[in-house]
Amino acid sequence: MLLSGVGPANQLRENNIEVVANRKNIGANLQDHPSVMIEYERKTRSVFQENLRFDRLFLNMVRAQLFKSGPATHPLGFGTGFVKSRPELSLPDIQLFFRLFLVQSREWFPLIREPGPTGIGLLACHLRPEARGTVSLASSNPNDAPRIINNFLASDMDRQAIRQAFKIKRSIAAQPAFAEHIGAEMMPGKDVRSDDQIDAFIRETAITVFHPIGTCRMGADEDSVVDPQLNVRGCENLRVVDASIMPDLVGGNINAPVIMIAEKGADYILGK
Repeated sequence: MLLSGVGPANQLRENNIEVVANRKNIGANLQDHPSVMIEYERKTRSVFQENLRFDRLFLNMVRAQLFKSGPATHPLGFGTGFVKSRPELSLPDIQLFFRLFLVQSREWFPLIREPGPTGIGLLACHLRPEARGTVSLASSNPNDAPRIINNFLASDMDRQAIRQAFKIKRSIAAQPAFAEHIGAEMMPGKDVRSDDQIDAFIRETAITVFHPIGTCRMGADEDSVVDPQLNVRGCENLRVVDASIMPDLVGGNINAPVIMIAEKGADYILGK
């Protein structure tokens, strides 16, 4: 919409774009789920790693397509749960993922390509961040990527929450039930102990889990980008039907809400 002249007037003029509708909040309110990983050595054999051998991987994919069974039909070693970073919270603000492989895992075959390292990863995702970012134009050239500023960890509350999530992950990994499976901490390592050290590690390694929302916020107020029927305010015959209309993040994956938005948007467009 920015390239088409719908957005903050000052930004459009700076990029020599004719202003069709001055909507100051288009591109504002960007939200996402920042996440951080801890990795551990694995003491037990990795079935996932074994099945990444080229021939086994091929056969498992065929089996999944033809018979809907086998390792390729299973989640990739995930376990998940929801916890609170502070006991006084009414809802969990952290989602934990227990992953039985490392991101460095890769396809392999004897004498041709070595397998990647084996390990176990614990990912913590901050579900309800305070920080808000922006999406804006870099230029009027549609081939130029936009400027995306997430502002991850810009809030003290966000930093405290994800730091506590980091400590919760460590406490889980240290439980006696995991002693025969989990070895030494590979990343960041046992020397990272103080809050300052943990915060530095989080700043260096925090990632997105690709849940961006909010830059075309829906609302009943005149400052919202779209109205409750998903019409862009100040324009005719223009709707936004995607995750950008969500005013706030949900406490989990955005897949289901996006499907709901698409269903409802289709009904509006068809006049149902």
